[in-house]
Amino acid sequence: MTTKSVKHALIMPPGLLGDNVQDMVDYGVVAEESGWDGYFPYDVMVFPPPPDKAEAPWVSEEGAWTAPEYRPFPDPWIVLAGVAARTNSIKLGTWITPLPRRQPWQVARDIATLDRMSNGRVIFGAGLGKRADYEKFGIQFDPKTIAEKYDESLEIISQLWAGERVTFAGKHYQLDDVAILPTPSQTPRPPIMIGGFWPNKKPFQRGAKWDGIMPVFGMESGNTNTSAELVKEMLGWYHSITDDPGEIFLPAAPDDGIDPPEGWVNLCQEYGATWLYTYPTREWLEDMEGRIRQGPPTH
Repeated sequence: MTTKSVKHALIMPPGLLGDNVQDMVDYGVVAEESGWDGYFPYDVMVFPPPPDKAEAPWVSEEGAWTAPEYRPFPDPWIVLAGVAARTNSIKLGTWITPLPRRQPWQVARDIATLDRMSNGRVIFGAGLGKRADYEKFGIQFDPKTIAEKYDESLEIISQLWAGERVTFAGKHYQLDDVAILPTPSQTPRPPIMIGGFWPNKKPFQRGAKWDGIMPVFGMESGNTNTSAELVKEMLGWYHSITDDPGEIFLPAAPDDGIDPPEGWVNLCQEYGATWLYTYPTREWLEDMEGRIRQGPPTH
């Protein structure tokens, strides 16, 4: 494995910020001014995201989950358009867009437009999403069907970004001799990064096919301990299936920490990480701008 230079991403969970959308834009601008390389707001419809299986506190008397409250969650792509208009170099993307709940041609146009606005700074993070993002809006969450729509959507978006007329006959989507213009600024396309939970191997196989991986850790993934052993197991397997791993995102510090322990960054780079991401905690709310202005973690 070849050690690559590492970049630093700031993940922005808007559920921490209330309904002040302008703050989300401002923090992206501050991130560029403070040396961060990428700005990635969360992308889910329902926040806080409940578990896929009903459990406290998301349990009603009928046995189906219900959230104790819903928090503001602005659309991240619109936020990123605001950031793009006021920045010059920082990479822009989402963490992570549940692709099957969107129409792929609309996603293709939205991201192409943002890539033009930003002069080629978009990274597209795509995933399946949580069950609640579908079922709360009357869409059946059948994992097999959702995965099929996901794969078809990725193919459609990639083909539309090439700028040619597309005819596509899939199980779930059909396109009839149609082009969507303009194309993105980046060629051949903005990077397509695949989100997923280890030890599920299918997302990593997708990442090898496209442009890299955004592994998700923490409570939702079941991997609450982001250990060196887990990184070695996960990325060892990933590198075994591809000679071109693309971009690899890993946490800047294990277990949602801020400052990496000794040897952590070297380990991540040894296993091919090209991005280290920092996830703000509630402690940041006391001075969010000040914490962002401190810049990425040192190592």
